[in-house]
Amino acid sequence: MAKRILITAGGTGGHLYPAQALAEQLLESLSDLNILFAGKGLSSSRYFDRSKYLFHEIPAGQISVSGCIGILRGIYASFRLLKQYDPHLVIGFGSYHTFPMLLAAAAKGKPFILHEANSIPGKVNRMFASYSKAVGVNFSTTHLTKGNIVHVGMPLRKGFRSVKPTREAAADYFGLRSNCRTILVMGGSQGARSINEAMAAAAPHIKTIPLQIIHLAGNSADLNALKQCYGCCQIKHYVQSYESRAEYAWALADVAITRSGASSLAEQISFSVPGILVPYPHAADGHQKANALAMQDQTGAVKVIFQDAMNGRMLAREIDRLLTNPPSFAGHQKHHTDFCTLVCKYL
Repeated sequence: MAKRILITAGGTGGHLYPAQALAEQLLESLSDLNILFAGKGLSSSRYFDRSKYLFHEIPAGQISVSGCIGILRGIYASFRLLKQYDPHLVIGFGSYHTFPMLLAAAAKGKPFILHEANSIPGKVNRMFASYSKAVGVNFSTTHLTKGNIVHVGMPLRKGFRSVKPTREAAADYFGLRSNCRTILVMGGSQGARSINEAMAAAAPHIKTIPLQIIHLAGNSADLNALKQCYGCCQIKHYVQSYESRAEYAWALADVAITRSGASSLAEQISFSVPGILVPYPHAADGHQKANALAMQDQTGAVKVIFQDAMNGRMLAREIDRLLTNPPSFAGHQKHHTDFCTLVCKYL
C-alpha cells in the first residue's frame, strides 16, 4: 500500500524550492509513495512545478486580525483535505501559508514534521514545534525551546546536488564565455531594487576586466536600465527578471552578490561560490541578518554588507577584491542526517 505524504508550503521560492527538493528526494528513495502539495497560490506560483506535482489550493492569511477570514477558510479547507487524502505524514515548511493545515493536522492527531530553514525560527514553526514529531533545522545554531530538534541542513534540488552542470554547459546556457570571470547578482526569488541600483552604480568602477555578469533582477522595470548600464560599460551580460534553472548561474559564477535567504545560501555553499551578502533589512525577526552573519562565520568566504551602508564604489571595491584574491570556503557545519532520511524515519 502506497504511503501518502502531504507537504504544506507556499509563498516565495525560499519555501517552495526546498519543499520540492524534498519531494524529489523522497520519490528517488521510496518506490511506493504518493505526494500531494497543499498551500495558497500554488496554481499561479512561478516557483512551483505544477507539471511535476499534484497540488491542492488552501486559503491562508497573515496571523493577524486582517488575516482572520483567510485563516478560517484555510482551516476549513484543510480539515476537508485531510479527510479526503488521509496522509500518513504531513510536512510543513514554515510561513503563514502552512498555519491552517498544521492546525488542522494537530487537531486531528495527524503526525507532522517541520522544516526550519532560517537561523531564527519563524512564528508558525515556533508555534507548532512542540506538537511535531521532529523539527529539521538548516542551521545548527537555530534555537527552539520545544520540540525534537534535528540538524538536517537544506533539501536541495538535483541540479544542486549530484548532477551539477559543468561551467562549459552553464556558459552555453546563458550565451556567455566559460573562461571569463563571472559575477552572479541575485536579490532572492523576488529580486531586490536596492541591489539592482547598487550594481548599476558599481559597474563603471569595477577594474577587473574582462568581466561578465548574470543579473537576475526580479523587478522587470529595472531590466532595460541594467542592460543599458552594462552595455555602456562594455560588460557582457545576461539580465532577466527570474531564472528557473539557477544551478546554471551558480555553476558559472566566480563571485555572487545576493540577499541571505536560507535557500540561496545553501545553493551558494553547494557550489562554493564566495561573495557579498546584503541581508533584506525588513525580514521577519531579522532572520536574513542572522543567516548572513552565520554564513560569514562558518565559511569565511562571504562578506556581509548592510543595505543602508552599501554604495556603488564600495561594491566595486569588494568585487575587485573577491575576483583578484578569491577566498576559499573554510567549510560549514555538517549535519548527521538529511531531511529526507528524517522524514522516512516517521513514515
